[in-house]
Amino acid sequence: MLKENSCRDRFITTGVRWAESVKRKNNRGVFENFVSDPSKKIILNNDNDENRRLFENCELKGKRICNPIVDWLDRDVWEYIRSERLEINPLYEVGFYRVGCLGCPMAGKNRWTEFRLFPTYQRAYIRAFGKMLDVIHSGGGKTKWRTPEDVFSWWMEEKTIEGQISLFDMPDWISDNEKGAGIM
Repeated sequence: MLKENSCRDRFITTGVRWAESVKRKNNRGVFENFVSDPSKKIILNNDNDENRRLFENCELKGKRICNPIVDWLDRDVWEYIRSERLEINPLYEVGFYRVGCLGCPMAGKNRWTEFRLFPTYQRAYIRAFGKMLDVIHSGGGKTKWRTPEDVFSWWMEEKTIEGQISLFDMPDWISDNEKGAGIM
């Protein structure tokens, strides 16, 4: 079951691991119950956690997540891959530590390496930013960006451009309808 779909009364199994980040180590558990009210969230971090019980029953309705390899180290993952003779993404063989969407903002500075190795994707992003600017400007909207490359530089956090907007600013080109719907 994909975690993005409705998962009522079903478990989602993920491959998240504490070793992937400090934030993940502090915020992800072996069992998780996602609910809209954070005070009702249940995280059972490990076998020795004082909140663990022999039998656990959750009356709350929400997503239930099982993270079976949450405590695996990198060497555990690679040992399993080798022992089971699993095929891996070839990007791991050229030095990638994690593989996800090319150009993902969550990848930080690694995006520059990705775009250097796959320049077609950088051109595609710039072309998409150009189309975005065309739509905004054709509707009479104004932006602080002059070119698609300006948008790309801002998006890559390469530099601060004059009058740079914040994610939380409400640009003029966002309709009142979209603002009211919580889209921006």
